[in-house]
Amino acid sequence: MIDEKYLKPIPNYIAKRIRNIDKRNEYCGNVRFYAYLSKMKGELVKITVACKNYKYQWFCKQVAVHGVHSQDCIVCDMEYFQLGGYGVGWYNEGLSDSKKSYEDGKWYPANDKYYDPVAEVVNKKYALKFDIFKYSALDKYFIYNFKSAFIIFYNIKFIKGSIHFPKNNYKRIITSNCSIVA
Repeated sequence: MIDEKYLKPIPNYIAKRIRNIDKRNEYCGNVRFYAYLSKMKGELVKITVACKNYKYQWFCKQVAVHGVHSQDCIVCDMEYFQLGGYGVGWYNEGLSDSKKSYEDGKWYPANDKYYDPVAEVVNKKYALKFDIFKYSALDKYFIYNFKSAFIIFYNIKFIKGSIHFPKNNYKRIITSNCSIVA
C-alpha cells in the first residue's frame, strides 16, 4: 500500500533532468507532466510531477504516485475532468489567487485509471535495477505509459538468451494498448 508518509521530495538530480527535458521540448499548454521511478516500501512506484512556467520562473511539484505492480494510487492537488483533462492547483505555490476545492495539500487515494496522465518517464534505467526488468529493453524505448510497457516486458520470457513468447501471452502482448514509440 502506498502511503504519503514514505513520500520523499523530488531529488535534485531528477528536478534538473526534468527541467532540461522541459527546456528542450516545445510544450503546448500551461501544465506539463513528467514522471520518475522510485522505490517506496520495497515497491517500484511511478511519481508524476506537474511543471509550469509563471512570470519567467519554473515551478515543479509532485501530484500523483502510482504503484507499478499494483492498482494503488494517491493524488495531491490534482483533479481529473472528463472533458478537460487534468487540473493542477498552484495556490500553495502562490501562483493562483483563489483556492480550488481540490487544493488542500493532502494526499488522497484515487482510481489509478483516471489519475495517470501521459507523462515521459525521465529515469527509465532505474527499473533495470529490479530483477523483473533485468533483461528487458525498457530503457531503449520512449515510453508514455509505464504500466502498459510493464505488461509487455513482464510477459516476455527470456530462455537461453533468446526471446520466447508463450502462446497464452502472445495475443495479450500484440493487442495491448501500449504507447511505445521506437
